[in-house]
Amino acid sequence: MKKLAFLLAVLSLLVSSCSYGNYMLHFNGSQVDDRISSIVTIPASKLPAITAGSGYSFLILADCHFGSSKTNRHTDRFIEKFTLALENADETKRPRFIINLGDIMDDGLQSEATDYLALEKKLKVIAKEKLGLSSPDDYKTFSIIGNHDLYDEDGWETWKKNFYPATEYRTSYFRFTLGSFSYYFLDTGNATLGLTQLEDLEKQLPSDPNPKIVFQHYPIVLDVSSFCLQNTLERNRLMRDFARSNVRNIFTGHYHPGNSNDFGNFVEKTVKSFGYNDVALLVTVDDAKKSVSYEEIKFSN
Repeated sequence: MKKLAFLLAVLSLLVSSCSYGNYMLHFNGSQVDDRISSIVTIPASKLPAITAGSGYSFLILADCHFGSSKTNRHTDRFIEKFTLALENADETKRPRFIINLGDIMDDGLQSEATDYLALEKKLKVIAKEKLGLSSPDDYKTFSIIGNHDLYDEDGWETWKKNFYPATEYRTSYFRFTLGSFSYYFLDTGNATLGLTQLEDLEKQLPSDPNPKIVFQHYPIVLDVSSFCLQNTLERNRLMRDFARSNVRNIFTGHYHPGNSNDFGNFVEKTVKSFGYNDVALLVTVDDAKKSVSYEEIKFSN
């Protein structure tokens, strides 16, 4: 009995430490090194049309958590705010696409994906009308996977069936170039990049001279250590590579209250939860000045 108590105490220490984290207890199936080979580049023909050298905006949604009884009570109000944003007199403030930072589903279930896609379909129909697009599908949503999306043993399979660009490219690690900026989307769904993805990223970043915007589910650094990337060596390598490679902004999710870190060379913005906090983030890119700004869209009232 004493041996069992000792083992339980050791396990408790391990899963609460920043080196491991209790996230390990939640993954039943897919691991990041099984999902990753090398980065996929989405071609220009699949991207929103913008005028190079001009300004444009996009929306970020983080941590929707469809399936939880405590979330998404005010999506009708969000649709109203979304519609108003598309009608903004300042065309540079009209969101041209959406980026989703993961934890779309609460338990990685198809029913949860279906509920989210019903909202996304409404947004696409409105955007088609307001932006004069040929089809609702011309309004793109780019999604990266979160830890909750993997909670079901078949979560990765469910993800690939439902969320672009995994539906088309079967990947959770991708990039594209829009105007002057390169956009990088990383898979941190298991609270780590894994060695394959990290080493590939370290090859890709230096060869790309563009200013960069990076998206990942887990924050790099937080005071609440269990909510950030868990491997400190990995975090240090990532921050070094970002500082050397003209990364300007990093947008992360996972930590529902949100956070900001200014590291000098780049800024990390942890976006508040869409599902729990009723917040989306409008990001505006000035392509001529190569600058990025953002503001919260609150829709709880």
